[in-house]
Amino acid sequence: MAVDFATWVYLPNFDIFGRPIFFYPFKSQPGVAGFAARGIFDTNEIDVVGMNGEVVTDSRTELDIFMPEWSIYPVQGDVVDIPWESDVDGGLFMIADVHGHGNAGGEITCTLQRYDTRLMGYLLIAPAEYALGALDWHKPNVGRVDGFSVGSPDFATPVLTP
Repeated sequence: MAVDFATWVYLPNFDIFGRPIFFYPFKSQPGVAGFAARGIFDTNEIDVVGMNGEVVTDSRTELDIFMPEWSIYPVQGDVVDIPWESDVDGGLFMIADVHGHGNAGGEITCTLQRYDTRLMGYLLIAPAEYALGALDWHKPNVGRVDGFSVGSPDFATPVLTP
């Protein structure tokens, strides 16, 4: 008898360990507004031993999603906002890679790359009711933000200084 991994294994795990996320399908569904979902968020350390015996430690931040809850799966370049929960880390991430086609029929693992907002200056995702088509994604290339104003339903571009 086959085991229904989605129902008997993954669903109870997502009910216990799943966190609320907000997903922006910029690449998988261009023009579609962001939406709420859930996933299991984790960071795993990786030790790599060099030929000289030196150990280098790296980490991989991952988000597991429950396939039956998604009609179109995330792809590289989509953005995930994971809110802080109690004392557990969160943040804004881009999907860097998608692994597998459903680990035994129910879960997909996405490797995440954190957006470092300190280096970006700021990041603004305009609310859907003020956006034309897809959500607006603005980020400066260099400089810092002195301020911005709301002069129309869409947010104005901030003034940058070198």
